[in-house]
Amino acid sequence: MPTTPQQSSESLWDRALRLWRQTPAFARGMALAVPLMVPSMFLLPKMSSQTPLSAGGSWAAAIQARATVDLEDDFHAGFIRWSGKPGWESTWSLDGNGSAQPGRLALYRETAPLADYRLEFSGQILAKALSFVFRASDTSNYQAVKIAIVKPGPLASIALVRYTVIDGREGHKTQMPIPVTVRSDTLYKLLVAVEGDHFTVNLNGLFADAWSDDRLKSGGVGFFADKGEVARIRSVHVIDKEGFLGLLCSKVSQWTADKRTIGVKHE
Repeated sequence: MPTTPQQSSESLWDRALRLWRQTPAFARGMALAVPLMVPSMFLLPKMSSQTPLSAGGSWAAAIQARATVDLEDDFHAGFIRWSGKPGWESTWSLDGNGSAQPGRLALYRETAPLADYRLEFSGQILAKALSFVFRASDTSNYQAVKIAIVKPGPLASIALVRYTVIDGREGHKTQMPIPVTVRSDTLYKLLVAVEGDHFTVNLNGLFADAWSDDRLKSGGVGFFADKGEVARIRSVHVIDKEGFLGLLCSKVSQWTADKRTIGVKHE
């Protein structure tokens, strides 16, 4: 019987689909990514402001610099990704669940070169406050934030306290009440958006505070506990250059084998 055009078309599609499924995943990814790189080349001059081609010397450097950065730590490996002033390790500890209890300020090393990013983490307050930093160029320059208990009790009241540390000196402290009551076992889920000179903090899905400060242009994240404070940090997630173009660049970049360093700007 003669083959109808519809049957022929379906047969050709089936063969093509079978061949596609048999192709290695890497080759499939490249087949999709390479055609998309043509329009993305027109966007590279805009995105290369962070890593100019004259500095990187190649399109590959610009692609790497624009690729998505996705960093995550749950402390199951201890504190190997963290650093601080000498002796900081002796002030930190891990509990039976793998959560960290901060002491003196320690920074997530791989976040240090970043500028704009989203920080997500979860933790609990065991006493007084949960304290963290972002845009930390080092342990003497950073934006500091505390989720502090201002009215203890079975149903406690909390507030966000923020200030900037420049050359080791604390600036003016601003306190914003957070309209929610908490218990001693409340799990705090924080989302911090760092975009240019503007910062936003959300706590358990609620807006907590937003402000602007242009003194620190880049820097990573970290945690600390002042005297009398005890907190537990369960996990930390930092993502930068999220979106289609960042993902595309991470797929075609030769550095994608090391997810922890994708897009990190090298001096």
